[in-house]
Amino acid sequence: MSNLIENALLAEYNALRTEILERVKVQYIILAGIGVFASILLGLDASSAQSSELEGAVQATASSLKLERVDHSMVYLVSPVVFCVLTWLYLEQDEFITQAARYIDQYLKPTAMRIVGQDDADGEPAIFNWEQIRGDFLFGDQISRAWIWLMVFFRAIACLGPSYFVLIWLISQRVELDPYSYSSGVLDKCLILVGIFMTVVMSFSLFRVVRLYAAITVPVPNNAAPETR
Repeated sequence: MSNLIENALLAEYNALRTEILERVKVQYIILAGIGVFASILLGLDASSAQSSELEGAVQATASSLKLERVDHSMVYLVSPVVFCVLTWLYLEQDEFITQAARYIDQYLKPTAMRIVGQDDADGEPAIFNWEQIRGDFLFGDQISRAWIWLMVFFRAIACLGPSYFVLIWLISQRVELDPYSYSSGVLDKCLILVGIFMTVVMSFSLFRVVRLYAAITVPVPNNAAPETR
């Protein structure tokens, strides 16, 4: 029975570690998506500065395909919402990563230690100790905590920097982006307000990640722990 429990714990540990790794990979994919979309916006801005001959060629191609004029202003207006959705998907991975890491540290490790009965020289658990070591490294002193906040700040720039840039540019243009735009002034202003609200909320959510990772090694109350047999 003891071997069966040990194998079950090891299998669950490996599954959670694999899930954490996969979610980190998803975060890299989302960051790449943010970069691609930002590049598209830059391409649209560059295309607006092209020569009239190129503009005519583009419109001729659109006409041959029976397409209307591309409303670039709507792309700019919607882009902050797109960046915020991508950021939310990015943060969702952090939620699941920290949940899995905390489960390993708070539930799997104590259960494994009761079965194995191993401690190191200081009386600390000798296995499944990575989360504790990483927590000490990231939050052990003031310099480490300042460094983790700096990393989160740069993550915020990478995820939401394009959204802030577009919003500032839209406001500076007074929403008069394109005389050929099919969107009304009311719709433009509503989209900008929604973009501002979502960007601010996502900004606070990004910095909440620090608390999520700091809470991984915070002991769970005894009445919240699952029953063990």
